[in-house]
Amino acid sequence: MKLIKSMSIILLVLLEWQSGSVHADENAVEVIAKQAAEQAKAEIQLEKDRQKLLAEMAFQKSKQSVLLLNPDQVKDFKKDFDKTQEAIRSYSKPKLVSESRNITLRPGEKTTLLRLMPGYTSTVVFVDSTGAPWPISHVTPGNPSWFNVDKPKDLMPGNLITVNPLANHVNSNIVVTLKDNDAPIIIELSADVDLSKKKTIADALTTYRINERGPNAEIPVFSEPTQSPTDSLMSGFLDGVPPEGALLAKSSAGHYATIWNYQQKRYVRTPNKLLWPDRSNIVRGHNINVYEIPVTPAVVLLIDGAQKTFAIGE
Repeated sequence: MKLIKSMSIILLVLLEWQSGSVHADENAVEVIAKQAAEQAKAEIQLEKDRQKLLAEMAFQKSKQSVLLLNPDQVKDFKKDFDKTQEAIRSYSKPKLVSESRNITLRPGEKTTLLRLMPGYTSTVVFVDSTGAPWPISHVTPGNPSWFNVDKPKDLMPGNLITVNPLANHVNSNIVVTLKDNDAPIIIELSADVDLSKKKTIADALTTYRINERGPNAEIPVFSEPTQSPTDSLMSGFLDGVPPEGALLAKSSAGHYATIWNYQQKRYVRTPNKLLWPDRSNIVRGHNINVYEIPVTPAVVLLIDGAQKTFAIGE
């Protein structure tokens, strides 16, 4: 308002000067106009200073309200805030499980369940009865909005898919077909985490072993015992999770083989071929072999084309 008043004075003086009502000379008019302009400039600066002072007062008031909390109260506030964010954004850490599952491609085969958890990716691979990778020809997700299913194109030999749930309390399935075999494999997907449970199980790596020879199966040089498609005992040794009661045997095999004693038999887990003794059962997966053998004082393995003998203790 003061600025408008000052400008009005200037205009009034100029009008009076032009009309002849003011008989002062030109110099007097210029002095008056200059004084009015300086007054207006001073009023503008005064308004800026007032706004700056108000902003500073508001800042100090906000700062004072925050500083009313003592350091312990600030720590408690931060702790409560972190707990709230944890409850909103995360679940309890799951127990991640890696296991092998034997399936057939016969009609009427029971579907298998994949246990999933938001924020964790599950990996699924397919191998044949010899342990060779069985490439996937096609995979179809039941609901892409709930589960992200990916088959890496550049990852050979193409027998791997990843499944990632995009929400909680959702269920669906995927249909997988393998190379040179039109029989569909149906896998149920479940991401249904119960927050009341302290521990949740999620499948991290699941190996599906088909009870048939796939397109990558190697032709055996000599005959081997047929693998039972439902031998969960052998699958446990293959996964590195032996049954309760199995004892690790002392041997000189080192990293070449792991040997267990169980129910008056021995189980040899190795990436190498067993030459002696004769095995009564065998299971393969991920280039790993598990042999069931009688109790002997040693084993003979074929390593890099050479025979090596390793002693076994009790």
